[in-house]
Amino acid sequence: MIFAGQDITAMPMVKRVQLGLARTFQTTTLFNEFSVLEHVELACHLRYKESAVSDVLMTRMAGRDRTLQRGKAEGILRTLGLDEIATRCCAEISSAQQRILMIATALATEPKLILLDEPAAGMVAKERAELAATIHDIRGRGIAVMVIEHHMGLIMDVCDRIAVLNFGQKIADDVPAVVRADPAVIDAYLGTAD
Repeated sequence: MIFAGQDITAMPMVKRVQLGLARTFQTTTLFNEFSVLEHVELACHLRYKESAVSDVLMTRMAGRDRTLQRGKAEGILRTLGLDEIATRCCAEISSAQQRILMIATALATEPKLILLDEPAAGMVAKERAELAATIHDIRGRGIAVMVIEHHMGLIMDVCDRIAVLNFGQKIADDVPAVVRADPAVIDAYLGTAD
């Protein structure tokens, strides 16, 4: 698989992230004992300019770097509406907030492309609407977003182009209006009137 002009197939994950590829997972994977802010700050470490040794030795430059990255993490939380729960433990926040936190953590790596795997799983309509607004905001920042999702309403709202798979085979690949009217998609996912 080629990303940013490089074959990333056997590349370690940290190298993929350094190239600008970030992702969330279908199941929530968080460090539950961390605060929400600490969780996002952890992802900021990838973009530190100073070495880990400088950080351990608490040099002045490492302190500036840490302050800069904390500000970035706080800004991401503010943008995604998580700033009011920044000091809460990850295990204590709602499932929907955890899913948004995973997106915030991915954004902290400064991606060019973010892959979202089932980001709306378990969300109610209001939460899905907030998620859609978040995805639109991310795209508005010039970050490409790829979403794998079963909730058709969300997909139709946030995607410019949709590829539909049925049992591992692509049955459609077009703009939302065309995909919505495709007989194979209707048959596989939406059902027919009879």
